[in-house]
Parts: sequence; structure tokens; C-alpha cells
Amino acid sequence: GSKFVRANSYVLINKYTGHKMYWWDHNKWLERQKSFTPEFWEEYKLYHKGTGDNIAKKVSIHFKAKTKWEKNACNSPLQGSGAIIFKIFNRMLFNWVLEKGYFNKVKFCVPVHDEINVECPNEIAEEVRAKIQEIMKEKHVVIIGAGLGGLECGYILAKKGMKVTVLEREAQVGGCLQTFRRGAALFDTGFHYVGALGEGESLHTLFSYFDLMSLPWKKLDEDCFDEVVIGEDAFAFANKHQRFYERMSARFPKEREGLKKYVDFLKQVGDHIFDSFNLQNEGTFTNSLFARSAYEFLNETIKDPLLRKVLSGTSLKMELNAPTLPLYTFAQINDSFIRSAWRLRGGGMQIADKLVGGIEAMGGEVKTRSIVSYIKEEDGKVVGVTINDEDYLEADWVISSTHPAYTVSLVGDSKKMRRIYRDRIANLDNTFGMFTANIRLKPGMLPYQNKNIFVHRADADLWKVNTLNTESV
Repeated sequence: GSKFVRANSYVLINKYTGHKMYWWDHNKWLERQKSFTPEFWEEYKLYHKGTGDNIAKKVSIHFKAKTKWEKNACNSPLQGSGAIIFKIFNRMLFNWVLEKGYFNKVKFCVPVHDEINVECPNEIAEEVRAKIQEIMKEKHVVIIGAGLGGLECGYILAKKGMKVTVLEREAQVGGCLQTFRRGAALFDTGFHYVGALGEGESLHTLFSYFDLMSLPWKKLDEDCFDEVVIGEDAFAFANKHQRFYERMSARFPKEREGLKKYVDFLKQVGDHIFDSFNLQNEGTFTNSLFARSAYEFLNETIKDPLLRKVLSGTSLKMELNAPTLPLYTFAQINDSFIRSAWRLRGGGMQIADKLVGGIEAMGGEVKTRSIVSYIKEEDGKVVGVTINDEDYLEADWVISSTHPAYTVSLVGDSKKMRRIYRDRIANLDNTFGMFTANIRLKPGMLPYQNKNIFVHRADADLWKVNTLNTESV
């Protein structure tokens, strides 16, 4: 509105595309505004008693500009959004014409009032009409599962202008982001802390896109954000790569060379985290790490078995399974926390609530107690889903953010999904879960420590899952 444009010097024409209209002489307007002191207004009053008109002219120019931009703040977003939609439509249709080789057959005439006239030979008229109708039709996406992945997917697609419906089988969205209360105490079910959330870091970029940076994030202790206890010995994890290297080298002086290789490699992985979005290099370095073993890398780089255990000691957040854990997963997660570590005051459910609010603000919807019982396919294309065995919802696309085996079980006889593929997905080994005990201590028993503590038995093998004994907490 008017307050926004006066404070920021531009009108936000469309919040989804980011188009702005700038107030070109805003600085001059602010200078005039500052000059309107109490003394100025006393002098202005004298104008009505016959004093010259320079002061009156200055006031008139100032408030005319204010009125003009207040009107722009109301009208421009409506007119601008319409113009943006019109331009996007023209570009989509023009690209299709080029792709089909119809450049000399289809002619555009674009008058000034957001209309378009299209001329083409009779033999392709029906094809062109169908394409125009397809472009104008709102695309509907159904997303199964309202955990973090499903909600982020819904947010991205809603922001791209698609009609989004997110379906959640439970009464509450969020998955592992959910919180619960016992009396006045609030407990997280799965979300605990995140890494690389500082200014200029990877998660900050992503969370800014999802409008999550306004949540009450608190940075953990930079000198010791994680503490790993092996038997009777405790080891501090410090933020920033050089500091992390120096602290660990002081405890393991014979492993300086190996630690340097380890830290440099983690940093390289973090520096290239967005390579997969670059179409020119296609994330070659990043993708290659999914085929490498994290366990083998650690054993090749670090010779001291205790140091290997220490470096693996914060990894309860991933399954340290020697035969299966990819190097990329291990390196990227550990690197992110070395860059910076943060917790969220008030619980992880705030993330889910914020994403749901964003989806709904952009015209999407999130439905709970909506169990998808069947994904319908026609002629090799998914066309909709059945909900709770009774309601049917049409869709141009269906995206599942649930277990792969469960997803393929929702599809009936399919022309596109072979039986051998279904069987292979259904028989994949699952990762191990984790038992969580939420314990509330009496007030004053322990001072608060702004860090995480991971405790392991001295003889624990962190890279071999032991379901019979509790070796780590």
C-alpha cells in the first residue's frame, strides 16, 4: 500500500514474479519530507497572509507526488499482474509456434488492450486452438503427503502459478516437523537443528525463498555447537572450517594432514551444493559422490580409529550404514553444520505452518485426513486420485512425497510401470528408525547449554547398526 511505497521507493507489482515499479525521484521526495520542519510550517502559514508562493509550490509538488504514488500502489499491482500474465501467454504460444515450425504460418496481432488475434491456415487451426486452450487452462497438481518435502513442493509450484492441492492422511501436517505438548512443555518429534543458515549460506538461500527466515532462529555456540562424548572423552565441534580444523588438530596432532583433506573436501562439497541446478555443468562433481562410499572415504582419509569415530559421532541424523551411505550425504550434512548451526525457538511445526500459509495465500489448499487410496491412470497418463475410497480429484500431475513402495502400490494396472520395477521398489531395504525419549528435567537441575551432546559407549561401532543394545544417545 501507500506506506510500503513511501518506505521502500517502489511498488511491488507482483509478489510471485518479483516485478517492481520504482519511484524514480523518491530520494528528492524524502529530502523535501525532511525539510518540512515545524519552522517550515510556521512560515507556510504566512503564505495565506500574502507571502510569496515558492513555499506553497513546494508543498503542492510534494503532496501531488505522494497522491500519485498512493494511487499507483493500489492500481499498478492489478494492471501490472494482468500485463505479466498476458506477456507470459504470448511467450508460451510463440515458443510453441517455433517448436512446431509454424513461424511462417501462424501470425500474431497484439492490440493495445490485452487482446490477441491469431491467424493461421485451416489445416492447423484446430491444433492452434487446442494449444491456446491448453496454455490458458490452469494446471492442477496433487501432492500426496504434507511433510517438509510435500509442503515445499507445493509452495514452489503454487509460486509458479499452478493450482496446488496437498493431501495429508493424518490430522496434522508436518511429518517429522510436528510438535506436541505435555503440560507447559513443548517437544519436537523429529526436527532439532539445521546447518548453513547464516547470511550467504545455502540453507539461508533456500529458506529465504520459502519465506522461513522470519521465524525465531537462534544460533548455537560457535565454539562448540556439537559435543561428541566417546566413553569418558569429550570433543568439541566448532563452526567455520579453519576453526574446526584447528580444534580437531589440537586433539589429534598426528592427523593434521588427514584432517586438512577431510575439511577441504567437505568445504568443496558445500561450495558446489547448487551445481545440480546449473544446466551447463549438470552437477558432475556432486552427482559422482552419490556413487562413492562415505565409509571408505573416511577410512582412506583418517587413519586414527578414534578420530573416525569422533567425526562420525554427530551423525545420528543420518543412518551410518557402511555399505549404503553415499559420500555426498555424509559430506554435505556435516559441512552444513560446520558452516553454522541453528535451532528454532518454539518448535519445528512453525516451518510447516508457515509453508501451509504460503500455499494457501497463493491460492492452493492443504487437506488433512485425506487418504489417497488410488492413483488413476488413463492411456499411460495419470489423471487424478481417489481420496478416502469415495471422492475423486482430477489432476494434470500427481506428485508423491511418501514411501516409494507405498506410492507404487497406489497405481493399479499401468501401461508405464512394469511389474519388475514395482517388485524391485517393494523389496528395497528400509533404513532404520530411531527411538526418541523426551525427558523434561526439573527447573534448575542443569544449566542450559547452547549445544548438542552426542554420547557413545567407548566400544560402540557407529557404522554398524545394532538393534539389540543402546550404544548411542
